[in-house]
Amino acid sequence: MSRDRPLALALLSGGLDSLLAAMLVLQQNVDVEAVNFMTPFYIGELESIRWFSRTFKIKVHRVFLGDEYLRMVVDPPHGYGSQMNPCIDCRILMFKKAREIAERIG
Repeated sequence: MSRDRPLALALLSGGLDSLLAAMLVLQQNVDVEAVNFMTPFYIGELESIRWFSRTFKIKVHRVFLGDEYLRMVVDPPHGYGSQMNPCIDCRILMFKKAREIAERIG
């Protein structure tokens, strides 16, 4: 399928910073789809994501990071740490899943 405009995949937490980042990309004449991750401990800011999706007509891919996420928390590849280690492992998993979606949607 040929596109008139480029397509970007935004990672939406539902917080203001990710919503504004996606809006800035939209203003650059780029089509945007988004991915929102849910974990067993956090489902995201659903109301702001729904509002954003409706208002800007953006498709949002909701991804539940269930068993894979729990296994990573129990046995983190970068080990347990008092600084950034827990966040590094979570981010790597989310970026890996986002890349799979990006490759699928083109």
